[in-house]
Amino acid sequence: MRIFYVIARKDMEPNLPHSSNWPKIIGYSFEENYFHLSQGKGHGFAANVIPEWKARSPEWTEIFTILDSTWFLDMITNNNFSSEKAFLEKLTAHIDNVDTIRF
Repeated sequence: MRIFYVIARKDMEPNLPHSSNWPKIIGYSFEENYFHLSQGKGHGFAANVIPEWKARSPEWTEIFTILDSTWFLDMITNNNFSSEKAFLEKLTAHIDNVDTIRF
């Protein structure tokens, strides 16, 4: 089981208990350089855990764009974090309260 820092989360259909489109969530595992990408809830839920290099492919660009999270890809590309603490300091400059999920 990995721990992912939630980079973005949005639910455009909070009253639909089995939406296959919302919420959309992006999580990132600093330790393993993996992304958790999920959407939907109830019977409509789907999730993927993929390596960072694959998350950068065009098939996943849409979720980063919809959730206004392309900045995060730039952040991890343009910084060589010496530790998870350094990563979290940079992340909290963008996101005040960083949640985690286990998957």
